[in-house]
Amino acid sequence: MAGLVLLASGLYYKYRTPDSSPPLQQTAGDPIPSPTPPPAPDPPRENANQPVTDHPVLAATANLLADEGDANADIEILTVVFADYRKALGENPVGDNEEITACLLGSNAKHLRFIPQGHRAIDSQGRLCDRWGTPLFFHTISARQLVIRSAGPDREHGTPDDLTGM
Repeated sequence: MAGLVLLASGLYYKYRTPDSSPPLQQTAGDPIPSPTPPPAPDPPRENANQPVTDHPVLAATANLLADEGDANADIEILTVVFADYRKALGENPVGDNEEITACLLGSNAKHLRFIPQGHRAIDSQGRLCDRWGTPLFFHTISARQLVIRSAGPDREHGTPDDLTGM
C-alpha cells in the first residue's frame, strides 16, 4: 500500500503543473456541481486514423482499483492521470463521464491512451467507475482544474462519504 501511494505521489509531483487555486474542501452539505457542457465537436482531422499510442502514465493505472489499494489511492492515481493528460494536451478533457473516459482511452487530439482499453475501472457502458462500481462524476472547472468525485461506499453522490480530488 505504501508503495502504491509513493508511486502515485511521485508521478503526481513529477508531472503536475503548479496551481494557485485553494484546494477543494468537501463538507457534508456541499451540493454536486452541475457539469460544464462539452464544446462543439472538432471537425474531422486529417490524422483521424493515426494509431493510439500509450502514454507512460498508463503503467500507474495498473494499481487503480487494485485489491490492496483503497479509494483514496484510486483518486490519487486519477489525479496523476489527469495531470499528465493536461501536460500532454494542454487542457482537461471535457464532457460527461463517457466522453472523458473516451479521451483517456485515446480519443483525443494526440491519440494518447492514459488508461488501457478494458481496464477493470471502466464499466460496460464506457464509464470510469470507483471501486464500488459507481460511475465517477467529473466537473471541469477550467482548462487546468477538474474535480473528480466518487460517491463512496454508499454509492450515492452528495452524501458525507463522498471522496473528491482535483
